[in-house]
Amino acid sequence: MAKSNKTNPQNRDTKIAKLLAAAIAHYQAGRLPDAGSACREILKLTPMHGEALHLYGVVAGQSGNFSEAIESLQKALLIKPKDAGILSDLGTALRRQRRLAEAIDCLEHALRIKPGLPGALYNLGLVFQDQGNHDRAIAQFAEVLRLRPNYPVLLFNLAIRLQEQGKLDDAIDRYTDALRLRPAFLEARYHVAVLLARRNRIQDAHDHLTLYLAGDPDDKMGARMVLARLGLGPLPDRASNAHVNRMYELRADSYDKWNTIHGHEMVARTLTRLLPDSDTFDILDAGCGTGLCGVLIREAACQLDGIDLSSPMLEKARQKGVYSNVYQNDLVAFMVSHPASYDIVISAAALIHFGVLTSVFEAAATTLRDEGLFVFTLFLNKDEREGQEVVVAPLGGYCEGGIYLHGREYVRRVALDTGFTVVSIETDLHERSKGEEKPGLVVALRRTPRAVIQSDLAQT
Repeated sequence: MAKSNKTNPQNRDTKIAKLLAAAIAHYQAGRLPDAGSACREILKLTPMHGEALHLYGVVAGQSGNFSEAIESLQKALLIKPKDAGILSDLGTALRRQRRLAEAIDCLEHALRIKPGLPGALYNLGLVFQDQGNHDRAIAQFAEVLRLRPNYPVLLFNLAIRLQEQGKLDDAIDRYTDALRLRPAFLEARYHVAVLLARRNRIQDAHDHLTLYLAGDPDDKMGARMVLARLGLGPLPDRASNAHVNRMYELRADSYDKWNTIHGHEMVARTLTRLLPDSDTFDILDAGCGTGLCGVLIREAACQLDGIDLSSPMLEKARQKGVYSNVYQNDLVAFMVSHPASYDIVISAAALIHFGVLTSVFEAAATTLRDEGLFVFTLFLNKDEREGQEVVVAPLGGYCEGGIYLHGREYVRRVALDTGFTVVSIETDLHERSKGEEKPGLVVALRRTPRAVIQSDLAQT
């Protein structure tokens, strides 16, 4: 007798139940890939399984796959249109895609169905936060705290909002509350350390930063730079790659919309002034970000390559269609491995994350052809003096952004030591932050021909 290809419904239901239990267990244990795989297996067997669609949407959202999350949650909502939990999770995913008006609709709908639902109240507060409506955000968070007084993440977000409003002591209290509930909350520990330092409680700040680094030796938040600024640790040669990556992953979606940053314009103006009109060149955009500078100088390039650490920033650059190639790599390592490959290296608002510039200049000298140009920006150290030529930027924003300030004479000296002649060092507006103008240096260097350097060495 031929075997039937039909699956026994009872066996299928048993398999689905086991897969769903496994998916839930994986999710609760933080094993998101395994939870997602189990959900997909269920959806192969029954594509409109409401619980699997809901859980898969949550897993996809927490994994950063917001389009998949929204699609799955919308399907789950077709099955359970009055499920406040699905509506709340859909609102969260929409918020992460910056679809804020739709997120508000979903979250408010969830709260009409289930008033006081903490997750919906909390995420609605995050939407108000994203809109810049800090008073409404704080009110939302306060309501959730009334319902859930022991919620560390909420206390953290409330502290962030209070900090943005200048209520530093209240923010310190909320960070401290969050840490009492969750001592391993590293981001809260870093933030409270910075505020304590700004309140001149230096020893307390030092203790928190030391505990932070014990939990995160890669230093994603930049604790070592804060310690250096406070005179409690050595000046790091550069902001950590983990710190830079984290910052630009958070900024990638909004970076092109900022009208307060001018480093790319500084570089483009200087390069245009120095180049002849008729020629095109092989150009490397070192630390290209989303490609703001590439758009401005593309006509001067025969080949224009971009390099950056941040994958989300590079994806934005790739979409602009101006680069011949884009590479995800450390800019120093890349330049060292591509000797005599470019006529011009540009770097807008990337070397601001390097304290000691020697390795960057040596790398640029390696990748440039003879007489090649190196044009870049830095933030200006207006108080340059012996022993203080390079400093970490002040607390309250720029230090936390992994930024250094550099003096003119320091730049000039390192340039001469690494095989460059100085074409120009000019001051210009680099960035405007909270109404304050931040001056920067736009520097143009020319690569000394290798034969000249060798001749000089032979004579010495």
